[in-house]
Amino acid sequence: YIAIPTNEFGGLSSPTVIDTDGDGDADRAYAGDTEGNLWVFDLSNPNPEEWENEATLLFENDRPQPITVKPTVVRHPTAPYEGNAPNVMVLFGTGRLNTEDDKSDTAVQTFYGIWDRGDKNLTSSDDLAAQEFVFEDENTRITNPSLEVNYKGSEYGWYIDLLTDTNPIGERVVSDAVVRGDMIFFNTVIPTEDPCEYGGTGWEMSVRIENGGSSMSPVVDQNDDGLFNNEETSEVDLAGDSEPTAVGHSGKKVEDDEGLPGGPAIVGDKLFSRGSKEGEQPKDTALAPVTDSGPVGRLSWEQLFPSQ
Repeated sequence: YIAIPTNEFGGLSSPTVIDTDGDGDADRAYAGDTEGNLWVFDLSNPNPEEWENEATLLFENDRPQPITVKPTVVRHPTAPYEGNAPNVMVLFGTGRLNTEDDKSDTAVQTFYGIWDRGDKNLTSSDDLAAQEFVFEDENTRITNPSLEVNYKGSEYGWYIDLLTDTNPIGERVVSDAVVRGDMIFFNTVIPTEDPCEYGGTGWEMSVRIENGGSSMSPVVDQNDDGLFNNEETSEVDLAGDSEPTAVGHSGKKVEDDEGLPGGPAIVGDKLFSRGSKEGEQPKDTALAPVTDSGPVGRLSWEQLFPSQ
């Protein structure tokens, strides 16, 4: 057993375990707690008796934001790989929707992308770049595609506060995120304000792993026309550009009659998401082909033959 050092932190979310050196053995595990902190467990020693008996605080949250989801961990998309250093991005959102009281929670929740390169005690105020929504209307969102995260200097990732003019309170992440290519897909929920009712709405989000920004070209066929064109982009003013630039959407509002979206799932070139409406089948949406990426989908299998 590996313990969290003190009793001032809440319970842990489900952990994510990774193999950093490709030898088939677990090397590190990540889990968040109900206060918004992210912990890492070093399992790299082949002798479990030599593991340190305390977890390391990788990220100390400046705000009490409960992490109830399983972190998503991928290799850093741009930082150079150096030996057996972790060199991974840990991605997760905050928020809780377990009790009736949670529905009326108005605290600002956040989605984080944090680089683990073996350091500890990172904070959002000192070590992360603030991503922002540069466009939003009732149905679509765009995050800043040009945000520079200084990974070669003093920054360890980014964060997106889920607070906008059209959704001022209550938005949160209560399901796991999934990765495809250089994008992270996650869904947010906005519960109905009436604590006596069940339901609400939310957003289907997709942002770049590197900086939390929108893809310049469309990734999701948001209008279900089978095309990835200007219908899935909007003109925005970006710093340094003399004219508005067409940028792909990073978020689509869930239809009001679909209810709270569940977690996203990706199979091939299809994105699936289920709403909370009883009897509703998962909705599938086409995704643009992945480029400049390793192989995706089923990579290996084992075939069994009956004995003769």
